[in-house]
Amino acid sequence: MIDEKDVLKLLDLHSKAYSYLMFLADKSKQDPEILSTQVVEELKKKKSCESWLSKNINSIPENIRPHKDDLSSFAGIFSSFFVTSFKVDNLIFESCSLM
Repeated sequence: MIDEKDVLKLLDLHSKAYSYLMFLADKSKQDPEILSTQVVEELKKKKSCESWLSKNINSIPENIRPHKDDLSSFAGIFSSFFVTSFKVDNLIFESCSLM
């Protein structure tokens, strides 16, 4: 059963994975090969994503680098960003507008 500790850990890993995605997006502006078509194909699958992350672990900034014990979970979350798409421009809930 998932408890509060598990949820907090998952949310922390999600935050770190998303931060790393944004980090790579910024770096790829200067070096497009960082997120080349071939790399993105690797990152779409959890197993190959985990292998890629393991090889490139030192390129992940320390403040968002997952612990080795969390690499598999981190890879699952990180790889999901490459198989889903989302863009939020404006959200409106009743009379409250966000963004």
